[in-house]
Amino acid sequence: WIPQLCTKSTPVMSAAATDAAQPQHVFASINVPEDFNTISEALLLAEDGDTIYVAPGDYHEFLIINKDVTVTGHRGSHKDIRILSSHNTAFTVRCKGVGKVRNLSIIVDDSSNFYHCLAIESGVVMVENCDMSGGAWGVCVNNGAAAQVSQCRVHDNKGTGVNVYGGATLDLTMSEVCNNKGRGVSVSDNDTEVTMRGNNVHHCSDGIYVYGKAKLTMEENYVHSNQDSGVTVHESGTNAIIKYNTLHANGWGGVRVYSGAGAQVTDNDLQGNQSAALYLDKKSTELVDAQNNQTTKVLPSGLKGPAHSARTALAQVNLTR
Repeated sequence: WIPQLCTKSTPVMSAAATDAAQPQHVFASINVPEDFNTISEALLLAEDGDTIYVAPGDYHEFLIINKDVTVTGHRGSHKDIRILSSHNTAFTVRCKGVGKVRNLSIIVDDSSNFYHCLAIESGVVMVENCDMSGGAWGVCVNNGAAAQVSQCRVHDNKGTGVNVYGGATLDLTMSEVCNNKGRGVSVSDNDTEVTMRGNNVHHCSDGIYVYGKAKLTMEENYVHSNQDSGVTVHESGTNAIIKYNTLHANGWGGVRVYSGAGAQVTDNDLQGNQSAALYLDKKSTELVDAQNNQTTKVLPSGLKGPAHSARTALAQVNLTR
């Protein structure tokens, strides 16, 4: 016979009762500069789900967002709400879930070629109605992060306008990428995927450059007046779907696919590019499906310098069929 130990039982609370006993965070609205003088102070005390409202003014600071918060300009246009950073990347986002950046001008005021306007390094980040200029790169998405960038302007950066690499994904819509000294949009590395629709990419070195086994899908974009090609797809394993776009007046050519890259190039207006509408080398010729593209070297007089804001790229393509 083994004596049984007598223990005092502890009541077990249900999961619902446990949750009810925990204090619940109520999502807060934080106002800058009313509640805090700087955005950095607001970020320090913010919790996941909070929204930081930024009033018009110049904010000389660099920001690191490691929480799932929204930072949005309000009571004015993004032109009136400026984040100005020198000697640092202006915005670095490392959220775990979903973060949002809206209605801001993000400016790097630095003579070096090192710091960026917006670096997205983790999480899912939505960027809307922002203006980004002056950086080494305007927007950088890497390290497997995912970003949605819409109705933004990325311009006058010292290098690439939008750089996506390291297995990241980007959905770029209804934005203007222009006057960057490097490429307009650069897409590289295995598992990196970019989708573009309704954008205006112009006056960069290359308009869009895809390589290193990355993937690009682009529809209804207007890509024009770039120094080299409108779109370049380079290296074996790299693939692009390019359809319903207008690519005009690019210095080297409309679309260039080479070194074993593959592409579907269909229903595009490739007129008026200086060297060639569509260039394929021997390694890529059999890997490219090219159909129903407009390829004359001279632009029709009615399409000389078309206004992207007046009609979509798809409408421009249909106009010449």
